[in-house]
Amino acid sequence: MPTRLLQAIALLITAVLLTGCSQFVGDNRHNVPLPKPLVDQMTAMGSSPAEPMMVRVFKETSELEVWKRTSGGQYALLKTYPICKWSGALGPKIQEGDHQSPEGFYNVTPSLMNRSRTTSCPSTSASPTPSTRPGAAPAPTS
Repeated sequence: MPTRLLQAIALLITAVLLTGCSQFVGDNRHNVPLPKPLVDQMTAMGSSPAEPMMVRVFKETSELEVWKRTSGGQYALLKTYPICKWSGALGPKIQEGDHQSPEGFYNVTPSLMNRSRTTSCPSTSASPTPSTRPGAAPAPTS
């Protein structure tokens, strides 16, 4: 067989094998459209998918709250989700590797998300429930 043909076959085989690795590059979940009921809920509260959001995590009660900015410029609670697993103890993160969840304000982009740790909570329903935690502080206004 001519050398050029062997090189072309080797290149084709390499390309086919490398396409199997594409799932490790990342996924496109951040571009998936939001479900209509969720968009309707945002509209009803005076918000939209394009408005900024804020996430608050309460370690002690294992809850994650999603707040959306409304057309009036204030934040309103959209959903509360149960947290089924987190590491460390109550208190701030001191250093990398201490297994503490960080506390504070962060700008999170899709490239910062770790999809290998994405799991579902088997003990919870698919629909989040509104927060019933007494004394919950309101989200900050902008």
